[in-house]
Amino acid sequence: LADIINCGVAPAYLVYCWSLHGRMLGRFDLYLLVAFFFVACAAGRLARFNVEVEKNLVQDSVSRKKKSTEFSGISTPVGAMLLCTVVMAHHETGLSFLKRVEFMGPYVFLIALLMISTIPFRSFKQFRTRFGQFLFFVAIIGGFSTLALGGPGGSVLFCLLLIYVLDGLVKKMLSVIHPS
Repeated sequence: LADIINCGVAPAYLVYCWSLHGRMLGRFDLYLLVAFFFVACAAGRLARFNVEVEKNLVQDSVSRKKKSTEFSGISTPVGAMLLCTVVMAHHETGLSFLKRVEFMGPYVFLIALLMISTIPFRSFKQFRTRFGQFLFFVAIIGGFSTLALGGPGGSVLFCLLLIYVLDGLVKKMLSVIHPS
């Protein structure tokens, strides 16, 4: 329940109040439905994750199989950060298109769909190389340090998250084009 509130309701409410509110289609607020869709997808993603973790625990105890290095769909914390960092990036850079409902509505909808998708995304719980682990932690520490020092840390984190999502999408497209 705490994960649904922190990674579903809070970012959806933030983006709704910041960009999407007040866009009525007659008496119906279409973008309230978009925000709710994000929350529903976050709840579905968390439920699937809990079922997968439980299933993997049973399989691991039986087969001593190595843990997966991929998530099915983006994780809810990544989805939440993708919404929160776009708000931060707008405030840091002043890029007005980031706040426009024509951008934010489809953006929130797309992030919600990526959470419930079955596209494989890297899990940073296990790394293939020490260099990959080092690079990951340096990037995260660099983003938070930039933020703490008053720099455009939100923009840095937003860009890192976009690279993460694009990495998963490109790998999926390449696997469809060139199956191994």
